[in-house]
Amino acid sequence: TAVERTPVVMPDPEDWELEMWELQARLEEFEGFDYPPSVLNAGARGAPKERSGPPKNIPEEILALANRETDADRADDRQSLERRLADSLYLLVKSGGAWTLPGVALDEEESVRDAALRALDEHCGDDLYTYVLGAAPVGVWDADADGYRREFVAKAIVVDPYASGPPACADYVWA
Repeated sequence: TAVERTPVVMPDPEDWELEMWELQARLEEFEGFDYPPSVLNAGARGAPKERSGPPKNIPEEILALANRETDADRADDRQSLERRLADSLYLLVKSGGAWTLPGVALDEEESVRDAALRALDEHCGDDLYTYVLGAAPVGVWDADADGYRREFVAKAIVVDPYASGPPACADYVWA
């Protein structure tokens, strides 16, 4: 089961977005164009007035975005959900010496969704608040070179990363 913690904050703005915000702020300095009085019927109700006051500036909160690096980022704490806030993180568990998605063998007559719920229960316990998306697999691949074993991947999202506790498994990372 691919367990995803979706981004908590908006990604950092691209250069073109910053340029657009600057352009919008400059355009807001003008409340209208200076048309000749004959066109505007000067003095009529609703005619634009001359701008008074200082020009508008880009708000500081846009120019100086909040620091997105957390204590968990600085400590490289890969077991914390409070890191890489602008990115998606996926839960990996150690199984048989290798890092893998949490999973279980699909029982006969068991749906992919039921197996995903069972895998979440076995690997994550009750403290990680998740929601399984849909009943169909989001991925399928042959696990063995011979192609005899098929793996089905369901997707679950972490509903509330701040209310969730750590997964119940002993060896895990959020990557």
